Amino acid sequence: MKNSIILLTVLLALLGFAGMMRVKTDVQTLTRVRQQLADQRLELKEHKRVLEAEYALLASPGRLKALALRDGYIPADPLLVEPMLLAPLLSATVVGRAEVLVFPQPVSDSAVPVAQVASPT
Repeated sequence: MKNSIILLTVLLALLGFAGMMRVKTDVQTLTRVRQQLADQRLELKEHKRVLEAEYALLASPGRLKALALRDGYIPADPLLVEPMLLAPLLSATVVGRAEVLVFPQPVSDSAVPVAQVASPT
């Protein structure tokens, strides 16, 4: 009887030790993963900060104006701009002597409208 109690005590102590070691390794693994995620988060924050600074530089009004003037664009006349809701489904634009018809495309096919040139009338 005494030997079985000692054997049971030793067995429970070994099981407790094995359980504690398992918990210890799990905690170490989770701590390592948490540190990796924190490092990755810091890298992403730095990357975001760099991208925001780059965007601010590229989208500055002075730079965009200089690019537009260099490439020969002219500003749109606000009185000639038609609101999207009131625009007809089929619009015609006169380019030189030809009339360009723009047909709307479904978004799934392409986001760029297809233009067809019609003969001058």
